[in-house]
Formats: sequence, C-alpha cells, structure tokens
Amino acid sequence: MDTLEVLGSYKSAIEALPVLNNQTIDILFLDIQMPDLTGIDFLKSIKSNYAKVVFTTAYREYALEGFELDAI
Repeated sequence: MDTLEVLGSYKSAIEALPVLNNQTIDILFLDIQMPDLTGIDFLKSIKSNYAKVVFTTAYREYALEGFELDAI
C-alpha cells in the first residue's frame, strides 16, 4: 500500500529549498502568493522535475500559466 509522507510545510519558497534539494519529492503543493517569490516564479526557478505540482489559489487568472507549467 502506498503512503503519503509530508516532508514539511513552509511559509516561503526559500525556506523549502534545502528540503527540495536533498529529498525526492513526488508531489509539491505551491501557493500562488507566497512571501519572497510567487509559486509560479518558484516553480520556474527550480531545476528539479517533480512528478506532480499542484497550485493552490483563489485566483483564476493564474490557471493558464499553471497549465503551461504542467501543473495539475
């Protein structure tokens, strides 16, 4: 049986970078509006390929760009 393990929850993308650089991540949840950097800009800036990325937002105007980045 597959399980889900939460590796962390961070208030900013910069706080999450050490974990992302040292762990294998299967799914990444990103808010669009985060301190320091938007979720979209953060996803564009990281070089790792994640199996799945989910954006959480209440703003429709980000939907198209999220799909262009292969978010689910």
